[in-house]
Amino acid sequence: RYFRSTRAHNTIAIDGADQSAQLGSLLWGHRAVSRASEWQPRPGGGTVAGEHDGYKVLPARAMHRRRLDLDRATRTLTIDDEVASNGAHDLEVSFHFSEHCEVSANGHRVTVTFPGGRAMLVLDERLAVACSRGGNLGQGGWVSRGYHLKTPAWTVRGTLKGAASATLRSQLQIGAL
Repeated sequence: RYFRSTRAHNTIAIDGADQSAQLGSLLWGHRAVSRASEWQPRPGGGTVAGEHDGYKVLPARAMHRRRLDLDRATRTLTIDDEVASNGAHDLEVSFHFSEHCEVSANGHRVTVTFPGGRAMLVLDERLAVACSRGGNLGQGGWVSRGYHLKTPAWTVRGTLKGAASATLRSQLQIGAL
């Protein structure tokens, strides 16, 4: 169940809820409806954005929009997650890494080392940042490469409590020191 959950993916979970409701192993209830809102390819990168209504079922309805901007010249991927709501929510953005990566955090700056390279993930300064590897399955720190298989791997999570609306910016730069 965890590996199908929103928290097991590189996205935002709001109030600990899933974007779509799991009813069983292969059965889904409410399914989030998504749409692309922007597509602007350009030489050396581009921008894509989209949104979904998966959190409209929450007591204080919320809309999640994500915008990705890739700049190959700086080797940077900028991720803007916008949550719009008229009520307070707890936001949690997750970044899951391969089991072949090593992760170390220094505040909002996370160094990711992998075979043949290094990356720097910088999370929004309003987020409380935590890293986990293995341990309690619900907290992350696992990757599954097949049915009934799980391997310890790093998960980086940033949380913001009690936000009505917010835009959180994360940046991943490949080759950063």
